[in-house]
Amino acid sequence: MRNSSFSLLLLIAIAYCGASCQSESKKTREVVYVKKENIVKRDIQVSGMTCVGCEVTIEEKLLHLKGVVSVKADYNLELVVVDFDSTKTDIGKISQFLVTTDYKPK
Repeated sequence: MRNSSFSLLLLIAIAYCGASCQSESKKTREVVYVKKENIVKRDIQVSGMTCVGCEVTIEEKLLHLKGVVSVKADYNLELVVVDFDSTKTDIGKISQFLVTTDYKPK
């Protein structure tokens, strides 16, 4: 009895993972080519981050902004480091976008 209960739970877990993994695989990302000389790195002091979840939120949201190449947020330092294509966006647009996420650039 005990072994069959474990097997049933395992099958439910596998079925759930399979369903969620399938929905994840449907997400697509656009491939964009940028010239290395157009990439700019900026540090932005940001208030309002209190945990690693805040870092992840900022990183995920900024990566959806056109022209942003990479983002690394650090709540301990209250710092967001952004690499972006200067022909597609600028630090003002990135800072303004941060305001919409409830984190405030200093």
